Amino acid sequence: MRKMIAEINLAYKPDFILMDGIEVFTDGAPMSGVRKRADVMLISRDRIALDAVGLCVLKSLKSNDKIMNTPIFKQEQIARAMELKLGISAP
Repeated sequence: MRKMIAEINLAYKPDFILMDGIEVFTDGAPMSGVRKRADVMLISRDRIALDAVGLCVLKSLKSNDKIMNTPIFKQEQIARAMELKLGISAP
């Protein structure tokens, strides 16, 4: 599913993306799970860069093992988005 999320982004190019990170799920989601306060609002024109920073926030909050044990640019959705050239191509 993560690869498909990246591919859906081929259909449009937003002017900018706003990520509400005031309260985030660090495990579970999208409807229920472990919630923590991150107290951030992020904005970018680069979808991959924004997702990478979002993952940095989750790592700083001690998220689940999948996030904590996988380097950010090796995460499946980000790696696929980079293959599709949806934004930055390296850290």
